[in-house]
Amino acid sequence: MTFSVAIASSSRFYDDVRTLASHLTGAGHSVLTPDFDFDETHVQVDAERKRQLTWRFLNALPSCDLLYVVAGGGYTGCSVHIEVSYAAAHGIPVVLSETPLEDAVLALSSGVMPLSDAVAGKLS
Repeated sequence: MTFSVAIASSSRFYDDVRTLASHLTGAGHSVLTPDFDFDETHVQVDAERKRQLTWRFLNALPSCDLLYVVAGGGYTGCSVHIEVSYAAAHGIPVVLSETPLEDAVLALSSGVMPLSDAVAGKLS
């Protein structure tokens, strides 16, 4: 059985996102990721570009079966909070790699699955 998963993350965890996305697509799943060309640890993203990137991701979320959040050390960040809220409002299950530091993010999630388990294929 294949599914469609969106991966949300702060740009500081993009290496983990790439690894997970590679494993999921290799297993035949459809994957929505952040736009790696706009990694804010390497490039400055102006307000208009950020708006465009945010809406591109949000508009694609309703077609996904799951939102997986890479939350290293529990960090999620403002953009990820928006994505989690949007997914939850659309009835899309939200799973986090670690317990988030923000209780509201945890309240909107379906649970926690370590990144290592997700990469190992236990996400499905």
